[in-house]
Amino acid sequence: MIVENDSIELKNVVSRKYGLHYSQFPEVMKDFYQLLHDKKLTPTGTLFYTLNNIPIDEQMAVEVFATVKESYVPQDTDLFFRSYFTVTDMIMTYYFGDVEKLTELAYAELIRFVEENDFELASPFFHFFKGDQNFQYIELKVGVR
Repeated sequence: MIVENDSIELKNVVSRKYGLHYSQFPEVMKDFYQLLHDKKLTPTGTLFYTLNNIPIDEQMAVEVFATVKESYVPQDTDLFFRSYFTVTDMIMTYYFGDVEKLTELAYAELIRFVEENDFELASPFFHFFKGDQNFQYIELKVGVR
């Protein structure tokens, strides 16, 4: 199922870019959370990442994002701060379960929708971690024009 006219509109977002082998992704997430802790930043719940390349030899270029309570973060070489983070004109789908398998299917579903509607991709793919203790799922979003 594709949801149209979606967007991302967040305040106080920090991010960091990583280059990694896909198997290192859990360690990257731990590193990012540790960095937030070391910088005395308070995550407010929204955690997401972008995939910024087509993985070749299982190598990924990602940017990990989190919303934080703090409205000012000193300029830092480890983290990039945005007081506002907005992406409009997006399409979205969601999935849960076997993440590796279903991520590929979700990408294919979004790309097929883009092609069938003569759209162009206008952003990287955004992966949002959603849910609670009992049920977790991922929203996959991409900007289109």
